[in-house]
Amino acid sequence: MYILALVLTGFMLLAAGIVDFVKKEISIGFIMAIAAVCVTGALSNRSATLMDAVSGMIIGILTLAISKLTREQIGRGDGIVIMAVGALIGIRGCFIMVCYAMMLMAFVSVGLILFKKAGRYAKIPFLPALFAGYVIYVGDIIF
Repeated sequence: MYILALVLTGFMLLAAGIVDFVKKEISIGFIMAIAAVCVTGALSNRSATLMDAVSGMIIGILTLAISKLTREQIGRGDGIVIMAVGALIGIRGCFIMVCYAMMLMAFVSVGLILFKKAGRYAKIPFLPALFAGYVIYVGDIIF
């Protein structure tokens, strides 16, 4: 069941990343569906404890706090998705996923600025990068 939740979460993050890229926002219903799959997967993981799931949510909670402090320069939806996925893959996995996503976004941002496609304050969707970070992390633990 846990592996199924990992795979299903990956597909849902892919879909969310595409929608975020096109519309620059994700519906709360879709975010809650991702959260439901992640929480169900976390509860079915026999090798992890409830504390692992709760600690995995810390990075998402911090992201939500940063979102509030920066007047949503980082979207609340991104924070909720990070929190949900953190429950599924734990704090270590969530930290690794977010680090990969941030590195990818740094490269994309520099590229956009260098090629004059975006300015310093351009809003760039983060969920596609989260999907990439998730795939790198989960691919590493599955294979």
